[in-house]
Amino acid sequence: MAVGKDFWEQHHTDNSGWLTGTGFRDLLNAFGLTDADITGKRVLEIGIGKATCSPGLASLANELYCCDISEKALSKVKDIACQTYLTTDIIQAPAVDLAISHLVLLHCTDDEMLRIINAVNLTEFGRFIFQISGLKDNVLTEQVQQELVNDGSHFFRSVERTKDIIARSNKQLVSVTDPVPGVHFANWLDHEWYYVTVQNKI
Repeated sequence: MAVGKDFWEQHHTDNSGWLTGTGFRDLLNAFGLTDADITGKRVLEIGIGKATCSPGLASLANELYCCDISEKALSKVKDIACQTYLTTDIIQAPAVDLAISHLVLLHCTDDEMLRIINAVNLTEFGRFIFQISGLKDNVLTEQVQQELVNDGSHFFRSVERTKDIIARSNKQLVSVTDPVPGVHFANWLDHEWYYVTVQNKI
């Protein structure tokens, strides 16, 4: 079972290290996006964090919608988003040209990941790009198992496992990037990111 809403509300209250301050340009670079991919589009941001990327998205997008598990997170973007949604209500968001999920699915169970993929409404040519966390050579040490997996805070997935989840969804795979090195913790885990793009099933 994953850590839930109360956990994230507390960390937003404490402004803890669990929340990232990823810059807007860093986000675009990581996701392989340019300004043109955002400009004039209807965009859904899933996972607000410290809301460091939301202003940049809002400045380019025709409409920005924001979704998060935390009401305190959503309060940070209420003045720039057309509408905000709790993660449980993501299906209520309108169809978008681009949905982006940064540092979210790492903290979701497979069932929750599947629910989110299914719930994101895309336009005919819309794309949902999300980041997943994998382990180099699938090495999961006993420490990681005990401290991150068993406490429900982190869920590491191979590309094959992610593809299986997508195959069970109402979306279809468009692409998966090559692995991008993440934080390496000596004798703990060698962490990699993958960026996955899906679209409506044709």
